[in-house]
Amino acid sequence: MFARIVALFALCAAITLAASEARVERILADLDEAVNAAQEERDETVAKANERLRGKFEDERQDALKSLRRLIRSSDTISEQAAVHRAILGIDRSDEDAVAFFTTLKTLDRELAALDDPQDVDTSDAGVDLLAAKKAPGEGPGQPLWSVRFEPELLKAGKVRNLGRSGIEPTLEGSLQAHNPTFTRNTLLKVGHNGIPIGAEWTLALVGTFPINSRRWATLAQWNGNQQHVAISNTGEIGVLQKEFFSAGQTVNFQELSGRHCLVAVANQSGTAFYLDGRHIGTAAAMIPRAITTIGNNAGGKMPWQAPVELIMVFDQAYDAEAVRGLAQQLLR
Repeated sequence: MFARIVALFALCAAITLAASEARVERILADLDEAVNAAQEERDETVAKANERLRGKFEDERQDALKSLRRLIRSSDTISEQAAVHRAILGIDRSDEDAVAFFTTLKTLDRELAALDDPQDVDTSDAGVDLLAAKKAPGEGPGQPLWSVRFEPELLKAGKVRNLGRSGIEPTLEGSLQAHNPTFTRNTLLKVGHNGIPIGAEWTLALVGTFPINSRRWATLAQWNGNQQHVAISNTGEIGVLQKEFFSAGQTVNFQELSGRHCLVAVANQSGTAFYLDGRHIGTAAAMIPRAITTIGNNAGGKMPWQAPVELIMVFDQAYDAEAVRGLAQQLLR
């Protein structure tokens, strides 16, 4: 009888212990779920805060650029522009002090980049270079913001490099042949994490061999899928894709053009002007003021620039016709 009682107590203890373990497991599971939910809520809060900061910095940057453009005439020399910068900043020393304006813009760009990917932040003090690059019209382009020369040795290793002052490195998706590199389906250049910050005025130059070997659409530079800085239609017209296609006219058909040429696109608030070997061939009544994120194709890889390319340069200023002619002559030597 005593043995049965002991056995019954042992059974009750085992049942109680099993129930306790189950409760502990349920408590641990609930705690784990609560921790995950709290982490998701924190991540969402941080993302929203970063988005607000990004918008704030971008607004400040655009406001600064607009203020500067309103005060600087396109005919001003570097010294005259520097004087305006000093007036804006309330400084009265040498021209070099005016670089503070550009340094401020650079700082804002760094803050914007840091919100997304700290490894893409350019930490160099580029203020002096930025001022030096702001050539007056007719003086010729300065150092490009971003520049890639398609070098055979690097292409063999599946790489390209930026030779411009921005330090924003491109990533090659797909492969380009070492000689006469031509973008094909699913081959493109991704530019950093935030793209090339060009703003509302910019110049893009390409040296390559034509024709475009396709009866389909071709993309040279884009912000996103329906905003392309430079595109060629399936009928060979060059222009800007901004939800709809804005043609620069039919002066040149790039599906029939042959030989080595320098193509330049210059954008400002009036639109995007196109030049071939320094000669104006038309203007599209649209421009894309957003960063260049993809080169040589659209992001989906379905609109390749199917013509051999030697180099591509991007300047953060809209150059006049005289400067474009000088640039084309220099690049085609």
